[in-house]
Amino acid sequence: MGDRPGAVRMCAPAIGVDEDVANANSTGCLAAHLLDTTGAQTVAIEVEQGDTLGRPASVRASARRGPAGITTRVGGLAVVRDGH
Repeated sequence: MGDRPGAVRMCAPAIGVDEDVANANSTGCLAAHLLDTTGAQTVAIEVEQGDTLGRPASVRASARRGPAGITTRVGGLAVVRDGH
């Protein structure tokens, strides 16, 4: 968290995904997990993905505690290429 870099990989061969270039779902879940396990009120992370595929991506996520529980927000930048 904070200024420490993070890198992740998401592989799901059972559903036909050898490796996902950028997976926002897992990044959002990681932010919520870090919030829950650290006891913080807010968490903001940025993870790098896709490097091993030659298609680098960066996904940002934040999580916060509120009256209804934990809320996460996810964003980033993607380049869509034909045939991929």
